[in-house]
Amino acid sequence: MVFNPNKKGAEFLNKKYKELATSEPVKHEQKRKKQRGENVSKESQFDRIDSWMDVLETNMNHTDNSKFPERLKKIYHKRYVVKPEDIPENYFKNQRRLAKERGYGNVEISNEARAQVIETIITDQESTLDNWVDYFLSRDSNSFPMWLKYWSFRSMLELSIFDKSEGKFGERRKDTVAPFIELNKEALAMVVDYMIKKYGKEYFELQEKIIEINKKLKKIDRYDRQLKRVQSGGKIKGISSVNDLKKPAFYDEKEQLKKEKNSLLKEQKKLLKIENVSGEDEETFQGIEDFGKLYAYALKEIDSEKRDLQVTEGKWIKYDQGSDHRSLSLNLSKALGLVGVPQLIIWHDIS
Repeated sequence: MVFNPNKKGAEFLNKKYKELATSEPVKHEQKRKKQRGENVSKESQFDRIDSWMDVLETNMNHTDNSKFPERLKKIYHKRYVVKPEDIPENYFKNQRRLAKERGYGNVEISNEARAQVIETIITDQESTLDNWVDYFLSRDSNSFPMWLKYWSFRSMLELSIFDKSEGKFGERRKDTVAPFIELNKEALAMVVDYMIKKYGKEYFELQEKIIEINKKLKKIDRYDRQLKRVQSGGKIKGISSVNDLKKPAFYDEKEQLKKEKNSLLKEQKKLLKIENVSGEDEETFQGIEDFGKLYAYALKEIDSEKRDLQVTEGKWIKYDQGSDHRSLSLNLSKALGLVGVPQLIIWHDIS
C-alpha cells in the first residue's frame, strides 16, 4: 500500500469527527469543485476532507492581507467567547462567598463592578483565544500539517482550566468564564511531533509489518482450534480427519513471529518517544488521540523537568494609583497559581 500523508491525516479527522465529511463547509467546497467542472462523484470521505484542508491552508496563507487575521478573530470572538448574558449568577455568588471567607465580610457587587468583571472575563477570553489564532497564522507553525492545526485548534476550543492535581483539563461550555487554555509552544510542539510520527511513513511501515504478522498468527491459531476440535471428535464442514486440515507453512514459526511483533511494537514506542511511559499515562496513548490528554501529558512532562529548579530571584513592581487593575491582577494570579481563574477585584479605601 502506498503511503499518503495527507490521506492519513484525513482518515484521522474522519474517525475523530464523524460528521465532518458531511458538514456544510466540506459540502460547500464540493459544490465549488463541481462548478469548476471537476468530477467529485467518486471522491471518498477522505478526499472530501483533504480538499477542504487545502482550502483552509490557502486561506490561512493569506496573512499578507493585514485585515484577514482581525476578521478571523472577530468571527471567532462572536462564535466562541462567552456572552455577557451567559455568565452564570453563581459566579458572582461564589465571588461573594470567597470574599467573606477571606475576611472581607458581606460584599455587595455593584452594577459597575459587575460590568467591570464581565468586561475583564470577555477581554481575557478574547486575548487568550487570539494567542492561538496568531500562532497558527504565523510562520512558526508553518511546519504543522493543516489537519493537525485543525484538530489542535478545534480541540483547544473545548477545553477549560487545567487541574494540576488531576492532570487534566475541564470541559468548556457556553457559560465558562475561564480564559482559553494557555498556549505553551513547547507542549504543543511535543503533541504535534507525536502526531506527525504516529501518522507518518515510518510508523505506517512498522504497522504494515505488524498487520502481516497478526494475519499469520491468526492462521496459526485457527489451525490449532480446528486441530483440537477434530482430535476430540468434533466435526468441521469439509474436514473428516486431521489429514484434511491445511497446516500453515509458517506454523512452526509462532514463537519467532511473536518475538518479531514485540520487537516492532517496541520500535513504534521508541519512534514516538513513549517507550518509558507506564501506569495511568499509558491510557493517554490508547485509542483515537485526544488532544486534551496529550497536551496535559506534555505540560506535566515539561513541569516535571523544571520542578527541581529553585527560583531565587525576583523584582519589585510598582503600580501607581489609578493604573489599570488588570496588570496587577494577572501578576498576582501568576504568583498565586491562579492563572486561568477570573477573580473579582474588590477595592477598599484604606486611606
